[in-house]
Amino acid sequence: MSAKQSNEQTPGSLVDVDQSLLERCQRLIEAGETVEAVKTYRAATGCGLATAQRALGLRL
Repeated sequence: MSAKQSNEQTPGSLVDVDQSLLERCQRLIEAGETVEAVKTYRAATGCGLATAQRALGLRL
């Protein structure tokens, strides 16, 4: 494995997620827009549904 490959993250990994994204998603959740929060997180990170739910502390 090259040095470049070892530093790459998988799409949607929980590392290096912008704090403003998490805050925006949290505001959506607090407003009752849980599905929209998950969609927003997934669109910004490219992660899957389960990863987004875990990252946002949700169990849908």
